[in-house]
Amino acid sequence: MADEPTDIVAAPVATPVRKRRVGRWLGGGLATIVLLASLLVVGLYWALHNAAGSAWLVTLVPQLHIIAPKGSLFGDFSAERIDITLPGTSGVLRLDAPRWHALDASRGDHGRWLHLTIDALHADRVTLLRGSAPSPTPAEPASPPRTLRLPVEIEVRAASIDELRFGAASDAPTLRPVLARIHLGADGGALHRFDDLATGYDRAGAAGSASIGADAPFLVDAHLALASTATVPPWHASVAASGPLSALTVNATARVSPSATHAAQSLDAEAVVKPFAAWPLGALHVATTALDLSAFSSAAPATTLSGHAVVTTSGVDRPATLSIDLRNERAGRWNEGLLPVRSIQGDVRGRPDAPNVLDVQSLVAELGSAKLVGGRATLHGRWTTDTWTFDVDLAKVRPAALDARAPETSLDGKTHVVGTGFAAAKADAWAVDLAADISGQLADRRLPKAAPRDAHVQAKARITALDIDLRSAEARLGSAKATLAAHLTRKATNVAWHAKGQATLVDFDPAPWWPGATDSLWARGSNRLNAKGEFDLDLPAANASSAYAQLAATRGKASIAWHDSTLAGVPLEGAASFANSDGTAQPALDLVAAGNRIHIDGRVAVAAGDDAWRVSIDAPELARLSPLVRAPGSAASSPALAGTLTATGHVDGRWPDVTSQGELHGAALRYGTLTTSRADA
Repeated sequence: MADEPTDIVAAPVATPVRKRRVGRWLGGGLATIVLLASLLVVGLYWALHNAAGSAWLVTLVPQLHIIAPKGSLFGDFSAERIDITLPGTSGVLRLDAPRWHALDASRGDHGRWLHLTIDALHADRVTLLRGSAPSPTPAEPASPPRTLRLPVEIEVRAASIDELRFGAASDAPTLRPVLARIHLGADGGALHRFDDLATGYDRAGAAGSASIGADAPFLVDAHLALASTATVPPWHASVAASGPLSALTVNATARVSPSATHAAQSLDAEAVVKPFAAWPLGALHVATTALDLSAFSSAAPATTLSGHAVVTTSGVDRPATLSIDLRNERAGRWNEGLLPVRSIQGDVRGRPDAPNVLDVQSLVAELGSAKLVGGRATLHGRWTTDTWTFDVDLAKVRPAALDARAPETSLDGKTHVVGTGFAAAKADAWAVDLAADISGQLADRRLPKAAPRDAHVQAKARITALDIDLRSAEARLGSAKATLAAHLTRKATNVAWHAKGQATLVDFDPAPWWPGATDSLWARGSNRLNAKGEFDLDLPAANASSAYAQLAATRGKASIAWHDSTLAGVPLEGAASFANSDGTAQPALDLVAAGNRIHIDGRVAVAAGDDAWRVSIDAPELARLSPLVRAPGSAASSPALAGTLTATGHVDGRWPDVTSQGELHGAALRYGTLTTSRADA
């Protein structure tokens, strides 16, 4: 019995000791967490307000690459360039000279962390650089987001871009400038607004506003007004989109005021767009009256288009049909700035439950103008996201009715085009195969009566991102022909091309194929060209600064030799060559034309001071060269050139920093009205 009290007393003594120890550990841990959190807040505050800290902070975002940042993220910030990698394979958004002024932060409301305000946000240029590989086709249509609410409110009081480019090419579509006020999270976070939108493109200016709800059904309300700038007659247009994001009603109108030469023009379009549906176009109706495309773009031809385009659907598992019926009452030749298409009728079909397949039942273009019938071109085939096949049939197409510089003939034939691999994720997986077989009877009045009339053109080619194989191209007229075979390859899309090929001319006369103007070079005398050329070249990058730099950067060799030839009635013999194995290009020419000879040897180096040229001329019969050098429109009754000339010379350097030496002797020289009895130097 004596042991029982001892056991009862010992148990409660140890328990409070362990509780106090755990409490001290828990309290110390919480204090450490609070201290670390405080240090983190202080560090974040320092990073946001300090230039060095801001520069370090932006490196933590993997999709963001900033070059030469200056200033702090809070306050005033600028950079030389910012590249933002877009999701998937969409590409890169490049901002040149981006900067903002007076970014400030205050406490957010309605459960949001912060309210950010920026007085001014600007970039000199923003360029959308497209991805190198196509995005994979989704197995199912995209679904609408659950919410567009943001954890922060962002206000940009003045946003501006001097130049917004869609692509890196010099001729890429470009908006100048782009202005806006942006408020993301307005009305307590329920609305995103884009106000005072303004921009310009080519001959037009645009202004408008847009908003979208942050909660389903994400109501959209967008309006854009467009007006011409410096065009006669003036025009104006409008585009509006409204309704839930999943089924937008889009309306567009365009009006051109009547003038002394044009009736009033109009375009009206209405569509239902379902961006998250398998078939995004719910309905479409477009109607035009006397529409002139040149009023909207300086690059477009003048037209008078009237007609309609209608999309109809009768069920998700039944074909949807796009019907096109357009007439061009101002059809005319391309060289006159007109569109040589009299009418277009089309029938395109696809099923909403199979949106990746479109069948072009027929697309028929009646060519020519009101006065000149130009024949017919018919397109039919099938398009899918990965593979497409199209056939173009030509029936009695008259090139001279399409362009006055083209030959007078009537063409019939077919072109077959197949594209594959366009849905593959790999950039160089796509390929296009082309085969053309076209023939016709030449009927140009300028051709001699005994000249052959049966013309035939054939071509076969395969094109990929890394390989262009022109397997054969031949133009034949009677026994005369021109042939070309070429193969261009490169190891990657950002690497320059290597080109290799051969070309031949056999008794070839370019005049029947492209007569040109009445006083063109071909029309000044008989033509018969016999030549053979070949090339094996590493081509320079497209960004070479000048023609000299391109020559110096082109490696390899090329040559052409012609014999028993006549151009504009002038006999020709000679050869030309190019060689470059070490960065110094060596072009050469040796030409004998009607007893007159010129010989040129050159050296084009990377450094302009290393250029050198040697020239020798022996021309005892300059008058026989008159058809080649006569000014357009001048009389052919007397020689444009006369006299004799001999010269030798050596030129070092590149213009304007050149030195030269040599000698020249001429007698009874004349060109047009300029004459001299003797010239010595």
